[in-house]
Amino acid sequence: MNNKASMFELPLNEGYRGVQYAISQTSQVWLDHKAYENDEGFVAEWDYVEQLFDEKTIKAMHEGYCSLIRWVAEHDWETMSFPQPELPAEHAEAVMRWNATQSTVSEQTLHGLFLSSLETPQTAERIAVIETEGERHFTYARLEQDSNTLGRALLRHTKGEKGHITAILLEKGYAQAVSTLGIMRSGGAYLPLHIEWPWERIRDILQQARCDILLLSAQQRHDLAHELSALPSDITILVFDEIVAPAQERASTEVAWPIVRADDLAYIIFTSGSTGKPKGVAIDHQGAVNTILAVNQRWSVGREDRILALSELSFDLSVYDLFGLLAVGGGVVIPSQRETKAPQAWVAALRRHNVTLWNSVPQLAGLLVDEVEPATQALTRLRLFLLSGDWLPLNLPHRLKTQSPDSKMVS
Repeated sequence: MNNKASMFELPLNEGYRGVQYAISQTSQVWLDHKAYENDEGFVAEWDYVEQLFDEKTIKAMHEGYCSLIRWVAEHDWETMSFPQPELPAEHAEAVMRWNATQSTVSEQTLHGLFLSSLETPQTAERIAVIETEGERHFTYARLEQDSNTLGRALLRHTKGEKGHITAILLEKGYAQAVSTLGIMRSGGAYLPLHIEWPWERIRDILQQARCDILLLSAQQRHDLAHELSALPSDITILVFDEIVAPAQERASTEVAWPIVRADDLAYIIFTSGSTGKPKGVAIDHQGAVNTILAVNQRWSVGREDRILALSELSFDLSVYDLFGLLAVGGGVVIPSQRETKAPQAWVAALRRHNVTLWNSVPQLAGLLVDEVEPATQALTRLRLFLLSGDWLPLNLPHRLKTQSPDSKMVS
């Protein structure tokens, strides 16, 4: 059933007579507006479903609308410009308060955030990345050394020039963190590929992005030997395992790293292509850094936090998974490729590694809670759910809250 609020103007320049209420039996729309004249004058009528809208909201909209109508009636149409709506004082104050977001924009880079976190005492020996398969732990010092080694190798191939695009075709794990940092330190942008994509898609993306270097694992080189042989000769193929070997001695000499600026390209992520041909979205350092710093500040993300990096590197949520936590000295828990589709493995990783942050599309959060129900308060360490990329099922917040009572949920 709809509640109906009507406002009359008699005449337009003398103000309205007031709000009248009626009941309408029409419920095919949530909000309906009618404007017409009768014997008394101009009528602006709003029909709304009272279960969906607060009466104060409708009244404010109604008064603002009639204010505009009155303004139009009283001014010269030939010379007037469109008026600014006169909001009620409390609404105008709220708009100003919510838009008071000006602050200094960081000139930092994504890899610069990581290097800066190393300057905090004791961070070097903290755990930066955990691979759940094999329970391998990597410190901040090790991650810095390995990304340094990879960056040097890329500098040799690019002769120190900035702006190269290096594609990453690696299984989920520590190597992805090393690769992204090494590529950006060498002045390039990374282009993440998914090992489960068809080769035709990978080849088309490499061509679209005008990729300079393809960095892959020894396993991918073996599996794609035939396809790789047909790539254009101007794409350099490098094998991660041969550059960053576990027992390799790390270089200690200084190197002249390119100066990477905030407006330089950081990465390119291609869309799914569900509505046509995949398109590459190019993101600079400043945009990504601004988001990371805002999230970390707003939700007090710090070095005691850990995140389960569930998203593929080719999906944009992976950017926060990696660099959001590496910016503050926190930990990144990375499941293996096969575990990304196994909710029981997620639950085990969350508990074993004291994960505090969850960042995913709502569907995966739903699968997580499916796995732990009907257990009560099974995810008590999780303090923050960041859910994005899709609509939230109405019952999901309540279900998550049941399993993680002290957590906050952000859409």
